[in-house]
Amino acid sequence: MCIRDRPLPDQELVFNSKAKLNNVPSTRRAGKTGGISYYSLIFGCQRKKIAICYPTHADSLETFNKIESAALPLIKKGGINRSHLIINLKTGGQIRFFSYESFARIRGKKFHYVFLDEFQECRIDESMFWAALLPTLADYKGQAFFFGTPKKGTLIHKFSLMTGPEWAHYKMTAENNPFIDPEEIKLQKKILNPLVFAQEWQGQFVDFSGDLWMYDLNTELHYFDEIEYDRNHRLTLTFDFNVDPGTCLVMQKIDDHVDNGGGINFINEFTKKGGTEAVCQEVLKSVSYTNLRAHETVLDIVCRLLLEKKTHTNNT
Repeated sequence: MCIRDRPLPDQELVFNSKAKLNNVPSTRRAGKTGGISYYSLIFGCQRKKIAICYPTHADSLETFNKIESAALPLIKKGGINRSHLIINLKTGGQIRFFSYESFARIRGKKFHYVFLDEFQECRIDESMFWAALLPTLADYKGQAFFFGTPKKGTLIHKFSLMTGPEWAHYKMTAENNPFIDPEEIKLQKKILNPLVFAQEWQGQFVDFSGDLWMYDLNTELHYFDEIEYDRNHRLTLTFDFNVDPGTCLVMQKIDDHVDNGGGINFINEFTKKGGTEAVCQEVLKSVSYTNLRAHETVLDIVCRLLLEKKTHTNNT
């Protein structure tokens, strides 16, 4: 990993913020990870304490290794703790890594800066999240920076609506990265779904709900007035709990040519607010257990009855 002599314009603006809480919707290739690495070393050389948070331990380890290799001349002798992902610098500064999957480890620590990357993946209860984070900033009047893909229904989306003197709002986009050829951006815009381009290149919050297979969906080719349940093929229920309301799609993979009804057929959809349990209950409440067959599991009966009900409705 190479640390640049000078940060990118978006990086310079964001990391020089004076606000306590900084929400930064970010796109791919915007330079957020490079900015976190660059400024962690800058602030660390100023004897600051820094925390960097990622969704998983593996994600944290990847950036830990990159910073370690770039900062070898700055690291104090014996200053690497791999078991706890800590880098101690010769100046007295320190960089520590955490993950959202074990975020409680941050409790009791003190930091000048907390950088939370891929924040759209943070699934921690909001009240518990603040209870763990805010005390770590109290002693040094520290700052927190939330970086992540602008997805609706996530904490980074909710934080984008926050107001008050403690909040600052920025955006880091690939469009503003001077190292990305403008012609490449034009090509991406031409090829990508408009919503995908708005989210991944322009940093806009968009909503993909209701867009089945949004990248390739062709309504004339893929929509049918009626799809029947084929008893000779396996039923599949797929759940997405990363949005609210959560959703469950009922489908079948038919091993035949599309003209003969082949392909992956989406037959029914259930949506429900309230998380995983609420979505499952929405599916289960339509099931009559008196219809169980000897060879069927509960999942089998849920699939069969829901699809039979849908097929009957379509045929009437």
